[in-house]
This record gives sequence, C-alpha cells and structure tokens, in this order.
Amino acid sequence: MIKLKVEYYGNEHEKMLSKLSCATELTKVVKNGLLIPEQDFLVYSLFREQKRMAGWKTYKELAEKVPSRLEIFNDYFGIENGYLYSKFSSSNDTDKTMTEAVGVGTSLSLASIIYGLTEADWEKIPVTKNKDLDFQIASTGQEIVELESKGAIVTNTNYKREISGRANDIHKKKSQQRNKHDNNNTLLGIIATIPITKGQETVCQILDPEGDNIEISPRKYKLLARLLYYYREFRILTRAHFLISLVNRIQAIQVSEDYDSFDNQPLLNIDNEPFINITPSLKISKSVVEDGLAFGEIISLGNNNYYYYGFLFSIIDILINQGFSNILAFRNNIELPRESNILVHIRRSEAESFGISESEFEGRQYFEMRMRGQLSITASGKVIGRCSRV
Repeated sequence: MIKLKVEYYGNEHEKMLSKLSCATELTKVVKNGLLIPEQDFLVYSLFREQKRMAGWKTYKELAEKVPSRLEIFNDYFGIENGYLYSKFSSSNDTDKTMTEAVGVGTSLSLASIIYGLTEADWEKIPVTKNKDLDFQIASTGQEIVELESKGAIVTNTNYKREISGRANDIHKKKSQQRNKHDNNNTLLGIIATIPITKGQETVCQILDPEGDNIEISPRKYKLLARLLYYYREFRILTRAHFLISLVNRIQAIQVSEDYDSFDNQPLLNIDNEPFINITPSLKISKSVVEDGLAFGEIISLGNNNYYYYGFLFSIIDILINQGFSNILAFRNNIELPRESNILVHIRRSEAESFGISESEFEGRQYFEMRMRGQLSITASGKVIGRCSRV
C-alpha cells in the first residue's frame, strides 16, 4: 500500500471543492490521509498504453513492453514502507514522462476512491469535439468527472512554491474552458508531489480546474466507458467470438437515442442465440488462477520471474448478459490469499521464452506448468502480479 497525504490547494479551492458531491469523502481523506493499493497505482500509471497502431495493439506487443516499464519505474522511483519517493532530485536527471505517469497514477487512484470509480471508468470514449485537452474523463453515472493530473518531484512536499507553475497551468486551462466551452461538468485538478526523501509521504494537492465539455448523459458515458474498457482489455487476451458481438453492441448504444432498449438484451452468437461455454474454452487455452477464478497470460521477466495479467471470469457473464445495472455497479470485492496458485498454459510459439523444448509438448497443443505468485485484483476485476515456477 502507498501512503498519500491529501491537501486542498489553499482556502479558495477548499471552498469551491466543498460544493462537490464527493465533498464528504474528500474531507475524510484530507483529514486521515489515504492508503492506495500498489497494484492499482501501477496499473493507472504504467499499463494504460494500448493504441490503435502496429506495435501497441495485441497482448504480445504490449507484453513485450511490461518488463521495460517496470524497470524504468524502478530506475527512477522507489516504494519503501508505503512511501513513494524519487531516486533523483535534479530536473536534469529525472524523466519527465515517468514523473507525469506517476502523477497520473497517484491522481487517478485518489479520484477513483473519493468518487467510487474503477479504472474501467476512465476509458475515454469518442464523444468530445475538443481534441487539444488531455483531461482524464469518467462518469459516476450521475455526473461526468474530469481530472487534470500533474506530477512533480520536490525536495520537500510542504513547500507549495515548488508546484506553483503547475497550478498556474491548470488555472489557465480552467479560465479558457470556462470562457470558451461553457463547461458544466465536475472538475478536479490534482498535483502529486513526490519527495526525494525516503519516509516522507507523497502529497496530493487538490484544485478546482476546468475541462472539456461532454455532450452525453453521465449514465450513458459510464456505460460506454466500461464496455469499451473491457472490450479493449479482453481483446488483448482473447479472440473469443463474443467480443465481435460486444463491439457491435457498443456501436449500437453509442448512436441510439433510446439506448435503454438494449438493457438486459444478451449478446448473441451467429445463430442468434446467447453465448455459452466461453469459460471452459478459456480455461483450456489461458493461464488460470485459483481453480477457475480468473484467466490471463504470463509474461516472462527473466530469471524465473514472471508477470501475470488477466481478468475475473465472472466479468464475462456480466458482459454477455448486458444487464446495465450490473455493468455500472461492478466493483471487485474479492481478495486473493497471500500467494495464489496458477495453472499456466504455454503455446508452442512461447516455448523458448519459458525454457521449454519442443519435445516436452508430446503432441499437445499447450504445455502445462504450475506457478505461485503474489497477485492482486483491482477494482475493475483485473488480476495482476508477479509469480514464479513452483
């Protein structure tokens, strides 16, 4: 767990933020601080990189980038006893991209907790006309929330002057949007200040910025964001036929004026029948956690170190059944034991990276091995963590 200290960026911002629907939760975290799961933080900051271009689309392509992302993070940042810190103090030595990524990871973790969101809710959907803004956008179902994230490495997190430039940048965007785009959404700015000293808490300064105008109802936005998120994530892991039906349903909801007509209308296969028997096929071809809790893939990090990346099986049924209330309300509450068992299925094309010879397959399509690891389940149902061969 990572320890965060949360503060208002001055009395004026405290007064404005006290009017928000999250004001009660925000007051609690300002008073008591916050603990965020390390895996949630890493997902937000390092693993949201899929793009619609070659080298960034498939599981295999993204899997090849995971070791380098972890190595870069560990090169520049450390986590010790719950305290996140920068290993470098000079701006000439730090990496701006990584600093901003850590700022996004910290800010999204905080915003998700105070609004009861998961990482699935921060999926951007193509409904905004303004393309020049880099806000993270989500919906609670009742309101659309926009977040401007900044990261800053500081010598002392108590010195606000070290982040004044970033606060001014957020303020300028606020004024521009207020004057030009008539924005009525809920707006937050969070500047995460990461210390260079071990044992000092990362401090999140919260502001009231302005952002992008979204011409869509909050409930529809949240529904589309979640469906797009799971479609995008599942498409990395599997080519199961229900995903074709899912993307067609997403497109239908997107253009429909009466999208509630699709509520509780299950996804249908080529024979116009609801999909069945998807879970058994995934258990055969994917790496499975704890006797059928989750399915996913294993990424080799070298030296008998591996990274597990997958999702809960239960989400498949929720997506196929298309009950909107279940989709909108889903938030994982399952906790894994300290060490989890994984039945790994390795394809012939992956044999070399796992040190397996062709002869060991003995005519089988997959080679089975067992692993154990410290895995975590994020709020959206994503299962991730390190593991090793038993």
